[in-house]
Amino acid sequence: MEGAVVARAQAYDAERELPFAVLGELVKQLATQRAIGSADPEALSELTRISSEILKAFPGVPKPVEWSPELMPLRIADALFKTVTAAAADSPVMLVVDDIHAADNASTAILHSVARKLGDTRVLLVLTGRTSELRLSSAPWAFASDQAITTLRTLELGILPGEATEELVRRLTRTMGKSDPPVERIAQVCGGNPLAIELITREWANHGSASLLHDLEAL
Repeated sequence: MEGAVVARAQAYDAERELPFAVLGELVKQLATQRAIGSADPEALSELTRISSEILKAFPGVPKPVEWSPELMPLRIADALFKTVTAAAADSPVMLVVDDIHAADNASTAILHSVARKLGDTRVLLVLTGRTSELRLSSAPWAFASDQAITTLRTLELGILPGEATEELVRRLTRTMGKSDPPVERIAQVCGGNPLAIELITREWANHGSASLLHDLEAL
């Protein structure tokens, strides 16, 4: 999204039990870009509970009011909604969560709550996940399958075909100032997985003949 503020968080299985791990990363990136300075100070104050980056970017933010533990998630959800919609008044906002199936329940529940309220705001929430693992998760699956969110759209993606793989590899290497990438070798190792294609291509571009590509081919 050209001209948009983009915050992206990667969820990991190892951090699934850490409350607000994903949400904290999104808020950190928004604060680092100073994209949320127009938000209500009280809302920013609530978000300091999950990201200290707020205070670094906006030193004048007041200390959050103490609430009972039961109310904390509701307060944080309300603060996030107010913050991203205030930011969207200046520029479109895109929040991306990769591998939502591995996200902690606290972050997922709050993002779910916010998504229900976004309506026609200039906020785009993009979630990626593996369907097989989503169905085994609780909060992420409830979010991804919530038909009450009328703007929710699901896009099922398969592996990249050969031509698309070649195009992606060549595009990545061009942006890195490299030429003649080993397209067929990368395609064979990655099996059409877009993330693997990107990672292996970048690794090859950085290390050339010393890259991990040869080792992966030997597996």
